[in-house]
Amino acid sequence: MAHQPLSPSKLLKFYEKRLEKCDRDFDKLSSELDDLRISQSTLKELQWKCNERDRDISELRKTLAATQQALIDERRSHLDAVAENDRLRVNRHEDKKMIKYLMSTVENDSPNNENNKRRRGNNSMSSVDRENEELKIELQTLRLSVDTIRIQLEEQRLNNEEIIAGLKEELKKVTDQADVERTQLINDLEESQANYHSLQSKYKESLAELLDSRKQNSLNSQMVHQDRYILRAEILELKARLDAEIKRNDFMKRASLDTNPIPLHTSLQSTPSKYLTFASDQTNMHKTAMVELETNMQYLREDLDNTIKQLHEKESESNQTISRLESLLETMRADMRESRKIYGFNMDSLLTAAITIKSQLVSVKRKIARTPETYKLGKYKICNLFPTDEVVGMVDEMMLEIQRCKEKSIRTPSKKHRRVFTNLESHDDQTQDVPPRAISTPTKLEP
Repeated sequence: MAHQPLSPSKLLKFYEKRLEKCDRDFDKLSSELDDLRISQSTLKELQWKCNERDRDISELRKTLAATQQALIDERRSHLDAVAENDRLRVNRHEDKKMIKYLMSTVENDSPNNENNKRRRGNNSMSSVDRENEELKIELQTLRLSVDTIRIQLEEQRLNNEEIIAGLKEELKKVTDQADVERTQLINDLEESQANYHSLQSKYKESLAELLDSRKQNSLNSQMVHQDRYILRAEILELKARLDAEIKRNDFMKRASLDTNPIPLHTSLQSTPSKYLTFASDQTNMHKTAMVELETNMQYLREDLDNTIKQLHEKESESNQTISRLESLLETMRADMRESRKIYGFNMDSLLTAAITIKSQLVSVKRKIARTPETYKLGKYKICNLFPTDEVVGMVDEMMLEIQRCKEKSIRTPSKKHRRVFTNLESHDDQTQDVPPRAISTPTKLEP
């Protein structure tokens, strides 16, 4: 059954529907594209805000470090001011005591005996009171000095704890960074070693191919020389045969002319033309063979020259790659040595800082040990105010950790790393001891 053709109105409606559908799809895709543009702009804005926040965080960290340093300086200045205030109080008490003593001596200065007796009694009473007053003043000054020492020791303990915590964090950061750098250097070294071995194997393969091609070229040149000699011998033999045939023909011609004298035209007709044509054909054939052999030899010479050039180019490229890799290996070794020096310097600086802290703590402990026993056992137990043993133990642990890190950085490498380093050292020794082998190029063939 044949299909009936559609009417133009139906076709128009169909295409209108298709156009409406395409318009809807276009609107949908345009809205999605606008959404993607908006999301891209918001993403860029968020990235910009994140960068601003990172800059603000870095600035706040700098300000925090500055404020911490300012607080430490302020604490030190406060301790200095407290010590100066205590010193002034002690001086004031001593001045008051001196004033009272002078006033008592001035008031009791009279010439009468009764007054002298009274003065003696008063002096005896006043001396007891004065001693009591002096003891009170001395006790008060000692209490003030004990309070100041306690405050100073507490502040020193807090400062030392903060310094130790900072040093521990710095030590941890340095060790982590050193471990990361060491692993990265080892990975780079292994990668360069693998590249070096692969290039060395490629160089050996190319060298073997070069030697094989040279051997083949030498064999080809020998064969060409032999063919040349054989062809020359054959050419000389053919020339000799040709000369002999010509001589024999001449002799036969002369003999025939001597025995049977005939007219000139008949003698020319009866000459041995067959021998002459045969000899000329043979000479022409040998000449064409010689020309072909010469052309073949020229082609062989050109091929030999091209192969020699290609081999020289390959050899130069391999030498360049090897030299470049050796320079890269030397730079990596220099970087490794420099990083080890920096790591050792950092460890030594941390160790010296820990030693100075320990010496300061030991000096503080000695000062506490030199205090009188009366102040150690009283209300203010100075020995229990500052735990120097714990802090010294912490410093010792930190020093041991630093020493452990130093030993870890210079410890004997593992089997894998030892194999890598021994391979590198053996390669260096070979390159220093064994001179580069000069590859002799074959001589060019003479035609």
